[in-house]
Amino acid sequence: MSEGKKQLIEQAKARVEQMLEERIDETGMTLEEIEAVVESTTREVAAWITERLIEEQRPPDVNRAACPQCAALCKYKRRLETCVLTIHGPTQIRRRYHYCTACKAGFAPLDAALGLEPGREATRQMRAWQAKYGSGTAFAAVPELFQELRGITVSASTVERTTLAVGAQLRAAGRAWAAPAAVSGPQAPSPRLYLSLDGTMCPLRDEWRRDGSRGKLVCRYGEAKLGLVFQTGENDGLDTGVVRRGCVGTMGDLDVFRPLVLELGRQWQLTQARELLVLGDGAGCDAEFRQAS
Repeated sequence: MSEGKKQLIEQAKARVEQMLEERIDETGMTLEEIEAVVESTTREVAAWITERLIEEQRPPDVNRAACPQCAALCKYKRRLETCVLTIHGPTQIRRRYHYCTACKAGFAPLDAALGLEPGREATRQMRAWQAKYGSGTAFAAVPELFQELRGITVSASTVERTTLAVGAQLRAAGRAWAAPAAVSGPQAPSPRLYLSLDGTMCPLRDEWRRDGSRGKLVCRYGEAKLGLVFQTGENDGLDTGVVRRGCVGTMGDLDVFRPLVLELGRQWQLTQARELLVLGDGAGCDAEFRQAS
């Protein structure tokens, strides 16, 4: 074990010992008080270790660094400070910024060392959590969930922006979002699957800039087309509840919606199910989907 790692471990131990010394009431504690002490200590130590490990990845300060695109040595320009939201809370990351005149682009060597994605304000795990919960409930409900379970402050607008961005990336990759299975262990081939297709009118707003340069918001209505596939448990031939599900959705027309649903069906192997139940309201598109599938 290196000296640096030993030092980090000893410092972490010292911080934990100090926190517990200050917070543990030796005269007696309820279960709720014990939970609070452990939770607060764990969060603070985790955030501290995260910051320390980030600092250890910092490349040596040099006046010239190799461009990641053309490998030319580029001059140091200035120091940047970025706040990145991690699963342990916001972390300030200080980086040295260099500029490549040949590529006409700037870069920070620490970004490559940490795997930071340009323009990202959160780690991949935080973005994945926001997209997962933002797609399953109202955007405004997600910040309270993060605050209660992780002690992390995130705005509803950030959740909305992240969820839409992740959804756009999944659509571009031709992938459908699927929720984790509600039961543990491997899933047996499904004897019965449900496919539901529907559309609903919802209020929309046109994009606008924060400085209001495009004037007032223009509100309108548009149809959201939704496809849902789910599997239920069975007992004596009767459904016992949904055990897993997947969904797709778009504000586009049928030409956009059709390949999304068909890809969802392929992922779930609908044609191999012993029994497939299609739920719809009788709209003309239902027969078109049955024929295509």
